[in-house]
Amino acid sequence: MFTRIIQKTVSNWVSEKLISDYDRDIYEYGFELILSSVINIVVILISGILVGRLPESIVLLVVVIPLQSCGGGYHAKTHLRCFLIMYIGWCVVIKILPYVNELAVLFIAVASLVVIFALAPVLHENVTMSDERFRKMKMFVRGIAVCDVTMGIWLSWITKGRNNIGYSIIIGVGVVSLSMFVAKFVKWLPRK
Repeated sequence: MFTRIIQKTVSNWVSEKLISDYDRDIYEYGFELILSSVINIVVILISGILVGRLPESIVLLVVVIPLQSCGGGYHAKTHLRCFLIMYIGWCVVIKILPYVNELAVLFIAVASLVVIFALAPVLHENVTMSDERFRKMKMFVRGIAVCDVTMGIWLSWITKGRNNIGYSIIIGVGVVSLSMFVAKFVKWLPRK
């Protein structure tokens, strides 16, 4: 349904000469990406409201989206798979969040930083980047991860673990590092 609406909208733009027919595929793909991202975010926010975890859901999105956008990670082959992976990941995080303690958070923080420092940025096969740009992205992603972890630990410490915001930040960094690890692992697997 969404695909037809997007195709019709882009076709109208082509017929109105707002864009060229040559660029049609780019606009259609871009719209699909934006629409699927908005749907993912809205579903997670609504789910967060329904289970009483809206602040944690917002924090997870605010941490995961920019860090994974800059640092890369696993890319699903379809928008539906992407949605399912993101939603299942959110469900797991929200489910385990009440059981996380300071020791687990510290372990997640250290392990995540090790993975991010070792692997980021994880480039998709369709992305090309100069060596200079790659080095800048590596430093940028490392900086974001260190800032996120530092803020998460600081918030956890000043609240004595009474709220889940600090833990949510660190677990969000952990989710991104896991995504990076999975992306690298998938690349190592033999192709069919």
